[in-house]
Amino acid sequence: MRRGRPEPGRRARRVPHQHRGVEHPRCDPARGRPARRLPRRGQQPHARRLRRLRLARPRRRAQGDRLRRRSDGGVRRPRRQDAGEQVPERPRDELRGHRDRRGAAEVHHRPRLVDPHRGVLRLAGQGELGDPPPAHLSGGAGSRGRPAVSTVVIVATLDTKGPEIAYLRDRLISLGMGVVVVDSGILGEPVGIVPDVSHQQLAERGGMTLDQLQNAGSRGKAVEIMRVLVSDLVRELYARGEVDGGISVGGVGSVMGAAAIQTLPVGVPKIVVAPTASGHHEFAPYVGLKDVMVVHSIVDILGLNPIATTVFDNVAAAMSGMLLSGHPLPARSGSVRYVATTMLGNTTTAVGAMRDRLGELGFETVVFHSNGVGGPAMEELAEAGQFIGAVDFTTNEITDPLTGGIHDGGPDRLRTIGRLGLPQVVVPGCVDFSVWAAGSVPESMRSRPIYDHNPEYTLVRSTREEMLTIAGIFAGRLNESTGPLRVVLPTRGLSAPSHPGGPFWDPEGDAAFRAEVQRLLRPDIPVDVVDLHINDPELGRLCADLFSDLLDPSPHAHHQKEVLA
Repeated sequence: MRRGRPEPGRRARRVPHQHRGVEHPRCDPARGRPARRLPRRGQQPHARRLRRLRLARPRRRAQGDRLRRRSDGGVRRPRRQDAGEQVPERPRDELRGHRDRRGAAEVHHRPRLVDPHRGVLRLAGQGELGDPPPAHLSGGAGSRGRPAVSTVVIVATLDTKGPEIAYLRDRLISLGMGVVVVDSGILGEPVGIVPDVSHQQLAERGGMTLDQLQNAGSRGKAVEIMRVLVSDLVRELYARGEVDGGISVGGVGSVMGAAAIQTLPVGVPKIVVAPTASGHHEFAPYVGLKDVMVVHSIVDILGLNPIATTVFDNVAAAMSGMLLSGHPLPARSGSVRYVATTMLGNTTTAVGAMRDRLGELGFETVVFHSNGVGGPAMEELAEAGQFIGAVDFTTNEITDPLTGGIHDGGPDRLRTIGRLGLPQVVVPGCVDFSVWAAGSVPESMRSRPIYDHNPEYTLVRSTREEMLTIAGIFAGRLNESTGPLRVVLPTRGLSAPSHPGGPFWDPEGDAAFRAEVQRLLRPDIPVDVVDLHINDPELGRLCADLFSDLLDPSPHAHHQKEVLA
């Protein structure tokens, strides 16, 4: 019998792929005994499976089927199928699923991603806002839970951005999301798209006609009215469980949609796409106090060129990812006591020590950067029930509205938590300066003490007259508090540059500020004057103890008396 050919009635021994084409010795030359036999087929589970699937049969004429290289560098054409030779086909049902040998339930192939709502979305805009929402917009009766198909609201001016929004809408649909398109345009009619909520319907929600909105007196006034109308709509859609995320697209008009999606809670996906979302423009209109993702479109929103479609594709993918893997901010757990606080670089050391001390006392600290947004965001989340109280350590956001700086906390800063009746300890950290972008300090303020905090920001010392005004704002807003409150006034400086020999050191001005605060505060509000610097770790630990005592008086009192003395 020739070597390499199996005997009749015997099967050829299966050889692992790594040994094929290798001549195996009949014996081990090193030991002079028969070579170890390769594992039998029954000992190889994978071989049994291959046999069962009929994928392990020897390939006839395998060498002849290879694409052999020719002398000219090309390859030979594969062998044609012999006449009458048939390639066995596996049944379609076998390709889509099979039962194992034990008769278990059928395992199906992964279904293709299809959109069953494409036609419904095209017709959604034909109904009235008061009609029951289409099935693909329903979030389930009696629950805020996420629906089977997450729905995204797109707000844009469709008279100039219609084809682009249609493209983004279709990309979202292709990724398995429902879409509600809202037309926030005022003047023209939609181009290349039929909105789900038209600008006529938005005007009617405000008790006016579109013509009345267009002739509101000025373009700015009409835009402001539309901003309110579309914001109310998005807020209502989310409250009814009909949207799970929002996208605003446009140029300057994107601020209307941005204001609308900012009504969505923290954790709900929000994306703004705009050419003006760049470093040369203010980001406050796009972000507000929420977790908004801002995407610079690079090109203007006019035309579907490769740059624009790439940006839109990635925006749709980002929204899909956030809806699939993200989640809204959950309600505060009763087992964890969260305390809010404010901080700048000037107060990092003290706030860090305070956080550690609060942790020892059984609290978790949530720190906000008091940059004009952090303080109001803290107060908004406190209003939403996220915190049991606050140590408002860095209250500089009440100074910049007075001087024109960029850390403007708005007219309600220092009011919200007190009105809620939450316990709070308040410290006038960093109220002795205003913050300016580098190179933007007004000519009228350049004679004051100036401190270059970093290449981006410049700090300007407040005058003694301004300090007295700030003391009135500080005390007046705290007087509105209805809950437990304690005020701490350090004497060795209110900011990092305010120390003996520092550029902001003005002990007389600081003393006048403290006296004015004590004079204007309600008599029932306790004030602690401490001989510490604002960034002293001891001050942070003291504030932590004082806050804990507002909730539950404890044995820290002896330590507090030593510090206050």
